[in-house]
Amino acid sequence: MKVTIKKKVRTLFFWLGGFILLLLFLLLLVFKKRENFTDTTAADTTAADTTKTTTTTKKSSKASKKSATKPTTITCTKAKIKKKVTGVNPKCPTGFKK
Repeated sequence: MKVTIKKKVRTLFFWLGGFILLLLFLLLLVFKKRENFTDTTAADTTAADTTKTTTTTKKSSKASKKSATKPTTITCTKAKIKKKVTGVNPKCPTGFKK
């Protein structure tokens, strides 16, 4: 079993290439997360500013929306297991039936 230098160099470049691709992918993920973080904070501040103005002008509509979004409870069954799900629009977990 004779391993040539050419084969060793080829495997070395193969592993280095894979490692470099992995590093590039991780850098891309880090920059994406950083970009999403800055976008969400900017959106949160603008959303907070708009909610301050709308809450002062539309207090009566807010009270009517709270009554419309009243949470309801449903019972979901799967064989002998019963689960109660509560929410505005409750749905049974996968495998369970209403």
